Amino acid sequence: MSGKSPALIALFAVLTAAGGLISVPAIAAPMTLQNLFTILSGALLGPAGGALSQAVYIVMGVAGLPVFSGGGSGIGHLLGPTGGYLIGFIGAAYVSGIFALRGKVLAGFAAGIIFIYLTGLPWLKFWLQLSWIEAFVAGAAIFIPGDIIKIIAALGIYRGVRSSGVLEGTRKWQ
Repeated sequence: MSGKSPALIALFAVLTAAGGLISVPAIAAPMTLQNLFTILSGALLGPAGGALSQAVYIVMGVAGLPVFSGGGSGIGHLLGPTGGYLIGFIGAAYVSGIFALRGKVLAGFAAGIIFIYLTGLPWLKFWLQLSWIEAFVAGAAIFIPGDIIKIIAALGIYRGVRSSGVLEGTRKWQ
């Protein structure tokens, strides 16, 4: 479990949920801060711990807790048009964690966001019967500027947390 405590894993599940409470409606999926916490979870908790935190987040939502964007819950969110993005959170945390272990945190954050798009777009295309171009515009293109800002913010947060040693087992930023 990456050596991280269950409390830290739960913390990142809750942070991801909190990131969904700020939800700005967009064309096909809302703009939230969830992917910021998703990529941070992998970088700070390691691949397995980050992925587990996101799996816990999804289980919380499917179980009926109002943790999905805008306070939503239930299996319908997982099986609906945005379900691919939600499932992508697990892999994105894992990917960002792998990159962080190799000292390539910024690349890991970008790869994590791209992973979310790669799982979300086909699902969105299928559910809304969109062309690939329509799916890209509605489910990725409009989010890219905000995601770049989130990646930069995640890097700053990551560096601050790592250098402070606030999480058990963290090392000083090099």
